[in-house]
Parts: sequence; C-alpha cells; structure tokens
Amino acid sequence: MSPTATFPTSHDVPINGSISFENSIQKSFAISDLIKARDGRSTYPLRLWDCSNEEVKDMNTYLLESNGQMPSYWVVSQVWGITTEHLSLAGVSWVVPVTNLNKWNAITNFCKDNNIKWLWMDILCIDQTPDSEDAQAEKAREIPNMTHYYQNAVACLVVPVDFDAFSKSYLPVIQIYDTVIKDGLTETEEAKRRLWQTIPFLADIANNEWFKRTWTYQELMLSRRLVLPNGQDLRVDKLYTILRWYQWALQTKHLTRPEGCPAYPDIHTHEELVMTGYWFRHDESWNLKEDLLQNGHIDIMPLVVYNTDKASTFDVDRLLGLYGMLSDDDKVPIDPRTLGNGGGRSALEQLWKQIITKAVTSGRLWPLLNDAMAANGEPGVQWMPVITGAEHWYGMSSGLHKETLSQPHRNNRRILLTAQGLEIAARVVGRIVGYSEAIGAGSGELGKMLLILWTAAAKGCDIGPAEKTLMNTIANAHVRPHSPTNNELVHQDQAAMKAALSGDSIHECARIVDGYRLNHLLVNGGQGADGLSRWNRRIIAILPQGHDTPKVFLPWIQHCRDPTSNSWVLDVTSDHPDSVLRWVVANEVEPQVYRKIGTVEATRTISVADEPVWITFS
Repeated sequence: MSPTATFPTSHDVPINGSISFENSIQKSFAISDLIKARDGRSTYPLRLWDCSNEEVKDMNTYLLESNGQMPSYWVVSQVWGITTEHLSLAGVSWVVPVTNLNKWNAITNFCKDNNIKWLWMDILCIDQTPDSEDAQAEKAREIPNMTHYYQNAVACLVVPVDFDAFSKSYLPVIQIYDTVIKDGLTETEEAKRRLWQTIPFLADIANNEWFKRTWTYQELMLSRRLVLPNGQDLRVDKLYTILRWYQWALQTKHLTRPEGCPAYPDIHTHEELVMTGYWFRHDESWNLKEDLLQNGHIDIMPLVVYNTDKASTFDVDRLLGLYGMLSDDDKVPIDPRTLGNGGGRSALEQLWKQIITKAVTSGRLWPLLNDAMAANGEPGVQWMPVITGAEHWYGMSSGLHKETLSQPHRNNRRILLTAQGLEIAARVVGRIVGYSEAIGAGSGELGKMLLILWTAAAKGCDIGPAEKTLMNTIANAHVRPHSPTNNELVHQDQAAMKAALSGDSIHECARIVDGYRLNHLLVNGGQGADGLSRWNRRIIAILPQGHDTPKVFLPWIQHCRDPTSNSWVLDVTSDHPDSVLRWVVANEVEPQVYRKIGTVEATRTISVADEPVWITFS
C-alpha cells in the first residue's frame, strides 16, 4: 500500500479522494500536384488583376507582358460582409460578389492613385464558379500556395469593415503610442487622461470584423506590409504593444478612470476581473508573427488555440484559413469536396483528426502534451485535443504549454491508433496519492491554495515543484511592457512567498500572503509561460517510483475529469528523461488503459526509470 498524502478536509478545498483515420479521399491534391501543373513555377499566382486595363489575366499572359519575369504586385485583404452587388469583369468567367461598390471603388482607386499595375485578390484570381468540381479542385491546390502570394507581394491593401471610420480611430491610437507609450511617458495626470480617452478608439479598431476572421488573420500574418485605403501603414506590431500595455496598466490598476472621464462597459477598474471585452484577446495571436519570421512557420497548436474565437463562413476554414502558416510536417492533403458548402463541421473534424494522426504516428507528441480535450470525448479519441473552444469557456490558451513545442518531445517507439485508442510506450513517473478540488482564478481561491500548500509542507510533503511554479508566476506578474523588470521587487515577493509557505503556523502563512498581496500577484502572473495556468488548476501529490516522500505539483487538470484512487503521472516520450519538460496525468480505467485528464510540468528532482510499458490512451 502506497503512503497517502492527506490534505486539509476543511471547508476550503475538500479531498476527493477500431477507429481508422486512413484517408478515404478519392480526389485530393498535395502541393506536388501544383508544382507539376505549373512547370516548377509553384510560387506564381494562376491569375493577376491588371489594374490599368481592368482585366484578369492568366499566368502565361502576365508573364508574357512582363518579359517572362514575375512582376511586382499587391494583394488585398478584405471582409465583404453581406453581398449586395455582383460584378461582371473582363477575364473573369464567374460573377464577382461584393458588399457594395464603395468598397470595390476604394480598392480600384487606391491602385490608380498609387500606380499599381498588378493585384492579386482571391475572388478575382481563384475560380469562384458555384457548384463546380474544377473550381473546388483549383481552390484545394491554391490554399497551400497563398503563403507565397502574400509573402512575395509588395504590400497588402487592407480594407476593414467601415474602412473610413477605422482609419479615423486608428490615428489617435498610433499617436498615443508614438507620444506616450513608446517612451514610457505614462506617469503624468495629463498622460493618464489621454490614455483613458484613447480606449474607445482602440476598442473600435480591435473590434473590427477584419480582426475577427480566420482568413484575414492569415493575411495579416503573412504580409510584409499592411496599408489602409487612405495610405496609412497599418502597424499591427504597434497595436500589439499598445494592447499589452493597456492589459498590464488596467490589471495592475496603474491606469484607472481619471476624474471627469467617462466609464466604459468593458473596463471595470474596481473589480478583480478588470477587462471583459473580446478585443483584449488579440495580442496573443498577433505575437505569433515572431515565430513566423524566425522559423518560416507557426506550430499548429498555438495557431488553433489563439484563433479559436475567429469566425469563418465554412467550418473547415478554421483550419484551411491557417494553412499558409503551417510547416509541411503539419499539413495533410486537402480534399476539394470539403470546400464551400461541403466544408461543414464533419469536414473540419476529419481534417483535424488527419493532422493529429500524422503528428502522433510520426512520434511528435504535442497533441498529448497540450491540454484541450473535450470534457467527454468519444471512446478511443478522448486524449485528442479539440479543434473548437465551445467546451472551453475558460479559454483554450490555459491548456497551451509552449515549452512542449520549443524543443522536440518525441516517442520513437512504435505508436498505433486502434479502435481502443492510442497505443504507446510510456515510462511511469509515479502515482497520485492526494489531490484537491479544482481551484479557481480569483485571489480568494488562490489564497486558499497557498494555505493548502503550507499544510502539505507541514505534513512532510515536498512542495518544491509547486513552489517553483509559484516563483515563476510571481516573476511573470512583474513583467511591465516597455520597461525593465524590477528584479529587486521580484526577489522581495519571491522571498515573501518562501517565508509564507515555510511559516511557523498557518496563521503566519496567511498574514504574509495578505501583507504582500501574494494571491493578487498570482492572479496577474497567471498569464505568462512557466507559471500557473489561468484555469483548471489543482494541487496533486505524486509518490514517485522508489520514493517515500510525496512531491506536490500544480498541474493542469480538466475541470470535468477528476483524479481517482488509481491516477498516474506518465512520461510519454522516448527522450532522455532529463530533457522532458511535461508529463501526462491520467486515470487508469482498465489494466494498462488510461484516460488522460491533464498534464504537469516535469522536474529533474524525480529520476524516471527508462523502463517503458505498453499502454493505451482511450
């Protein structure tokens, strides 16, 4: 019988004690098909709009007119909205749907005013013929190549919804960045008044439909330069910095409503949850631009997680609209039948399963080491991350663990997908011998969490792993945009946390927590890497194989999947145990059959024996 770590049983936090994914596609197209069809010119658009002659021309024609060289061209990114007009244009065999002529005229006038000869635009340059198999096949071939079209263009003309109003709101936002935020001149009363008064303009921009759709997000990310119809450069890098600054300033109460200024419905400066507007969520997805610039692609898991709220006309576009940013390792062939009206929920889920299957059967384990499972998934695939955030009301980003993507986490042993689930060789880390109920995100619940950790330490558990997570969270809480971190303050609060968890009594622990507002720091710090997750927090005690003292961790556990008396921590990689950064937490439901309930940060203080056993994740 393994020793059991007993946590407090007070009112605070009581104790609780054959699917085949083989592609059945008959008619699918990979990138190689397009390369063969184009004689090696795979990065050239099939068609371009000749702005001077107002006519679409095919590749042979525009190359002939450009002396065989690929001409300079612009691309367009727009949200048409409800179609009210249909245009018949020279060189286009299909009717072109547009929202209104004002938007179309804005595009054509911009090209004339700026002497732009060639333009690429999806509704002009990819066959849009309804109910046409040839048109669907062409779209399937073109989707992977949109990477080249946007990255190779001179610039991207962005036409937001109500583009005139957008441009008017954009100007004061950029001015507040250039004159106040950029140089850290935010401390004066006049600066704070201007910062507060700029909030509605920032909300107008970030709430624009152009920022809320999957396809336009890809176009934003891939383009080298973004330009508005009035000629202003759209600087998303500046908007990212501005949003990050406002998030920090409002959450930490550095910026509150000045006397005489209006209140805003999305801002609650006197409450713990200060910001409730959708527009504050953009910063994480915009920040992925750095990954794209450095690596030439973005890992699919953060792309899906950070864009789970984006809209698309067809469900399958939630993935296809991100395709141009994926590495070849993450891509699978596109079935033309899943495009247009065929691109419903089932097409989306089938494409997602194919991507997941390709990853795990090649030994890449990001689907297992990130937490986005359904509360009650289908038998055999309960371990799989979901593609939509419908069940994840707390935000899918809480279960994204970027450290599992920054370095390989692989299993080079045999991996099989069967009707029962994922068969894989795993190493046993230890058994869970104590756990708490789910811990919320508020400062009150986090204060209780610290008292439970103090009690666990007092009962002889090793709380080192949990303490490490808390230290990282405190460091995250002191990160300030456009200013160096105050390391002295970080060390002071980390020392206070150590003192609280090792205090002589639980009352001493509570006094230190209150005095330094450590629970409030944990709320603010639960948004950075290596710290507490924002939601689905638990306290667990793990008894490692061959150890006598339980070690206490702060894992991510799905709120609908409780640990049981037969819960385990598993290393699912075949990497050297010291290089593994995350382990899987799972309930054994039958002998050698496990149901994943979450993951936990790995620690080198536990020596994991390299003795793999065959198990199945149901």
